Amino acid sequence: MELEESTLENNAAEGVIIGDLWGYISDVNQVIVNMYGAKDKSEFIGKNVLEFLVKEERDRAVKSSLDSIATEKAKTHQYRVQLKDGKQITVEVTSDFLRNKQGDIIGLIEIMFYPKIALHFLF
Repeated sequence: MELEESTLENNAAEGVIIGDLWGYISDVNQVIVNMYGAKDKSEFIGKNVLEFLVKEERDRAVKSSLDSIATEKAKTHQYRVQLKDGKQITVEVTSDFLRNKQGDIIGLIEIMFYPKIALHFLF
């Protein structure tokens, strides 16, 4: 479920993750690649989004995702993520659904907002 590069790269000022309903990543934008300290997006494709959260946050994230799916409503939460170099930062994540033309849910889109203080240390 890869988006056109121009859509994902040029129209997002925040981190964008695209994945399926089980949390497996199919695409990310360059903001996510840079934030994590990855060489490129291949370090994300096929991995579960939970792998990038600190362990203590994973159960809460699963419960939130299941609640979102059950209610079909977007949710916003703060989570601590672990970067490639081991640093941890807190991000605000808004998850919403990707739907096909018939309106069926086919995946998730997650938008990450970074506190300005975290951005100072990242870039």
